[in-house]
Amino acid sequence: MALQKFDIVSANGMKFFLQLDPQDMAQRDVIAHFLSGQMYEHETSLLFLKALRSGDTAVNVGGNAGYFTMLAATLVGTQGCVVTAEANPTLAALIRNSAALNDISHLSIETVAISDRNGEIVFGSNGSNDSNGGVVPEKAPGEALESNESITQFVARAETLDSLAGRHGLERIRLLKIDTEGHELNVLKGAEGLLREKRIDFIAAELNLPGLTRNRTTQHELRAFMVGHGYHMFLLDHNGALPRLVPPGTEVRQTYTCNVLFSRIETIAGVWDSVANEPAAVHIAQR
Repeated sequence: MALQKFDIVSANGMKFFLQLDPQDMAQRDVIAHFLSGQMYEHETSLLFLKALRSGDTAVNVGGNAGYFTMLAATLVGTQGCVVTAEANPTLAALIRNSAALNDISHLSIETVAISDRNGEIVFGSNGSNDSNGGVVPEKAPGEALESNESITQFVARAETLDSLAGRHGLERIRLLKIDTEGHELNVLKGAEGLLREKRIDFIAAELNLPGLTRNRTTQHELRAFMVGHGYHMFLLDHNGALPRLVPPGTEVRQTYTCNVLFSRIETIAGVWDSVANEPAAVHIAQR
């Protein structure tokens, strides 16, 4: 693995280093964004810039190559705290490398799969040249595992988010990001204590419709669970403007997988405290 070091500088002057593997398919997508002058997952990056403040706590479930981990750690500063969970040991090591480059000490990296129970779980990556992967819901620990060009399966330690937060003494989470390829409902069920006590302000979660199906659930079950805890779904705006509420009865259709925001109405208002009401333009045709 020949790593390449990137010096990331955002429009507001915030900067950090990130190490990536150009031979890895998933990481090449991140690199392509940088080379075109874009932030990776632009709408979600803007949420991080908008919501995170010095001294905040952020948790990243499914850290992958570490972009959002480094972004969060830079934004919350040395007075803040970031915890990242990444089940793939190679990716967890990559995140640690980037943390060392940035001399970040307020970051904990856990090689663990976050789910709805503690114990063991089968995890799979997409082969040697694509680090993307997730929990394998159709397989239990103890069953025969696959390893070939398209998938590498292994048994990972599993833990709930409630348990992880308790071990790290996290009283409040300002921003939780979840990217688990359709395992998001399981992750959130394992955070029921945090959700019930309203100890998470913002949750950026991947809405991966095929992944949800593979994990034997739907967007409706995911959203009903969150509404039951007082968290509504919002679509993030490409320019960082007020997120758009998606009512519980409205189905989200998408041409590509993207992140959505779960939060409470009053929490959204605390960050987006005003909105422009622009009248529609009318053109009168001349005769």
